[in-house]
Amino acid sequence: MGYVPESSLTAPTNLKYSGTKVFDPYEMSGESTYQMMLALRQSIPVA
Repeated sequence: MGYVPESSLTAPTNLKYSGTKVFDPYEMSGESTYQMMLALRQSIPVA
């Protein structure tokens, strides 16, 4: 599992897939979590 920081980059994606701005995988379905991770992989720059 990866770390999802709370930032302006992740908030819209969190809202789209979980219904809140805060990432809480325990409140999400497996499919929603998986699709969110795929979306974040494409939108967040890796250092």
